[in-house]
Amino acid sequence: MAHWGVAYGCGPFYNLSWHEFGAAEAAASTARATAHIARARACYGHATVVEIELVEALACRFQQPHPVTRAEYARWDDDYAAALRRVHFAHPDDLDVAALFVEALIT
Repeated sequence: MAHWGVAYGCGPFYNLSWHEFGAAEAAASTARATAHIARARACYGHATVVEIELVEALACRFQQPHPVTRAEYARWDDDYAAALRRVHFAHPDDLDVAALFVEALIT
Protein backbone atom coordinates (compact mmCIF):
# COMPACT_ATOMS: atom_id res chain seq x y z
CA MET A 1 0.00 0.00 0.00
CA ALA A 2 2.99 2.32 0.28
CA HIS A 3 3.28 2.29 -3.51
CA TRP A 4 -0.47 2.92 -3.77
CA GLY A 5 -0.01 5.91 -1.44
CA VAL A 6 2.77 7.42 -3.54
CA ALA A 7 0.68 7.00 -6.70
CA TYR A 8 -2.40 8.43 -4.98
CA GLY A 9 -0.39 11.43 -3.79
CA CYS A 10 0.77 12.15 -7.34
CA GLY A 11 -2.66 12.72 -8.69
CA PRO A 12 -5.42 15.19 -8.87
CA PHE A 13 -7.73 15.84 -5.96
CA TYR A 14 -10.63 18.13 -5.19
CA ASN A 15 -8.37 21.21 -4.82
CA LEU A 16 -6.14 20.43 -7.83
CA SER A 17 -7.85 18.92 -10.85
CA TRP A 18 -6.09 17.58 -13.93
CA HIS A 19 -6.74 20.74 -15.96
CA GLU A 20 -4.77 22.77 -13.38
CA PHE A 21 -1.61 20.68 -13.85
CA GLY A 22 1.10 22.21 -16.01
CA ALA A 23 2.63 20.11 -18.78
CA ALA A 24 5.77 19.22 -16.81
CA GLU A 25 3.77 18.54 -13.66
CA ALA A 26 1.34 16.26 -15.53
CA ALA A 27 4.22 14.38 -17.15
CA ALA A 28 5.96 13.81 -13.81
CA SER A 29 2.72 12.87 -12.08
CA THR A 30 1.56 10.31 -14.62
CA ALA A 31 5.02 8.74 -14.95
CA ARG A 32 5.58 8.43 -11.21
CA ALA A 33 2.07 7.20 -10.48
CA THR A 34 2.08 4.50 -13.16
CA ALA A 35 5.50 3.31 -11.96
CA HIS A 36 4.26 2.98 -8.39
CA ILE A 37 1.05 1.27 -9.49
CA ALA A 38 3.24 -1.31 -11.26
CA ARG A 39 5.24 -1.75 -8.05
CA ALA A 40 2.05 -2.15 -6.03
CA ARG A 41 0.82 -4.80 -8.47
CA ALA A 42 4.09 -6.68 -8.01
CA CYS A 43 3.19 -7.01 -4.30
CA TYR A 44 -0.23 -8.59 -4.81
CA GLY A 45 0.96 -11.84 -3.21
CA HIS A 46 1.01 -10.03 0.14
CA ALA A 47 -2.09 -7.85 -0.35
CA THR A 48 -5.68 -8.16 0.81
CA VAL A 49 -8.59 -8.20 -1.60
CA VAL A 50 -9.54 -4.60 -0.79
CA GLU A 51 -5.93 -3.46 -1.25
CA ILE A 52 -5.80 -5.04 -4.69
CA GLU A 53 -9.13 -3.47 -5.61
CA LEU A 54 -7.89 -0.04 -4.50
CA VAL A 55 -4.73 -0.36 -6.58
CA GLU A 56 -6.76 -1.40 -9.62
CA ALA A 57 -9.16 1.50 -9.07
CA LEU A 58 -6.25 3.94 -8.88
CA ALA A 59 -4.87 2.49 -12.10
CA CYS A 60 -8.02 3.91 -13.73
CA ARG A 61 -6.92 7.41 -12.70
CA PHE A 62 -3.46 6.95 -14.25
CA GLN A 63 -3.97 5.00 -17.45
CA GLN A 64 -0.87 6.21 -19.29
CA PRO A 65 2.61 7.20 -18.09
CA HIS A 66 2.40 10.49 -19.98
CA PRO A 67 0.07 13.49 -20.30
CA VAL A 68 -3.11 13.17 -22.36
CA THR A 69 -5.87 15.48 -23.55
CA ARG A 70 -8.28 17.18 -21.15
CA ALA A 71 -11.07 14.96 -22.44
CA GLU A 72 -9.02 11.87 -21.66
CA TYR A 73 -8.22 13.12 -18.15
CA ALA A 74 -11.96 13.61 -17.62
CA ARG A 75 -12.54 10.01 -18.72
CA TRP A 76 -9.82 8.84 -16.31
CA ASP A 77 -11.58 10.65 -13.46
CA ASP A 78 -14.90 9.06 -14.42
CA ASP A 79 -13.30 5.62 -14.71
CA TYR A 80 -11.67 6.04 -11.29
CA ALA A 81 -14.94 7.07 -9.64
CA ALA A 82 -16.75 4.13 -11.28
CA ALA A 83 -14.07 1.70 -10.08
CA LEU A 84 -14.26 3.08 -6.55
CA ARG A 85 -18.04 2.78 -6.65
CA ARG A 86 -17.59 -0.95 -7.29
CA VAL A 87 -15.04 -1.23 -4.45
CA HIS A 88 -17.38 0.64 -2.11
CA PHE A 89 -20.33 -1.59 -2.94
CA ALA A 90 -18.14 -4.66 -2.39
CA HIS A 91 -16.92 -3.30 0.99
CA PRO A 92 -19.73 -1.03 2.28
CA ASP A 93 -18.47 -1.05 5.88
CA ASP A 94 -14.91 0.05 5.02
CA LEU A 95 -14.77 3.72 5.95
CA ASP A 96 -11.47 4.29 4.14
CA VAL A 97 -13.02 3.01 0.93
CA ALA A 98 -16.08 5.19 1.50
CA ALA A 99 -13.92 8.30 1.96
CA LEU A 100 -11.92 7.56 -1.19
CA PHE A 101 -15.13 7.00 -3.14
CA VAL A 102 -16.63 10.29 -1.99
CA GLU A 103 -13.43 12.15 -2.85
CA ALA A 104 -13.45 10.59 -6.31
CA LEU A 105 -16.98 11.85 -6.89
CA ILE A 106 -16.03 15.47 -6.16
CA THR A 107 -12.80 15.54 -8.15
